[in-house]
Amino acid sequence: SLDRLEGCLLSAMSVVPALGEVGFKSIVNGPTIWTGDSLARCGRTRLPGYYDFNSLTYGVAQSLALAEYLGHIITEGEQPYDMATEFDPLRYGGWATPEYTAAKVLETYSHNNAISYPQESRPAGRDVVAKSDAHRALQATLASHGAVFSFSNAGVEVPLVFLPGGAGGAPLEL
Repeated sequence: SLDRLEGCLLSAMSVVPALGEVGFKSIVNGPTIWTGDSLARCGRTRLPGYYDFNSLTYGVAQSLALAEYLGHIITEGEQPYDMATEFDPLRYGGWATPEYTAAKVLETYSHNNAISYPQESRPAGRDVVAKSDAHRALQATLASHGAVFSFSNAGVEVPLVFLPGGAGGAPLEL
């Protein structure tokens, strides 16, 4: 029902009069959109001239800075600073299956108000990302040299640290 949104829309039009002049074609008022890493999708897409500005879980708190970021990409042709790893709409590849996505979104939502740390990589979805025999062999070799693995937001097991003297056994995971 638009009745409950009317006050918000009128306030928005008083702040940005152009909204009242151009009007609204549609209004979507639905569930919050989450990505697996809780970061917005903001940047180029595979279609030339089309940009993605989506998944802002806290709306206004993120939108102004990201709007400036995207505006710079559109007008200048490149990012004003390197945030591609964090915001690139194309950061999820074919490995991000529906099973992976479900696991990551549940994990992300359950940590909504928890403290997060820079470069934090949480483990959900780790068990559903396919690993090749070559990957398993490389992981075993690195583990024999002390590698402790972390699951990156790019869907890859990566060495986080190498323990002195080697782990001498199965890969350790954080």
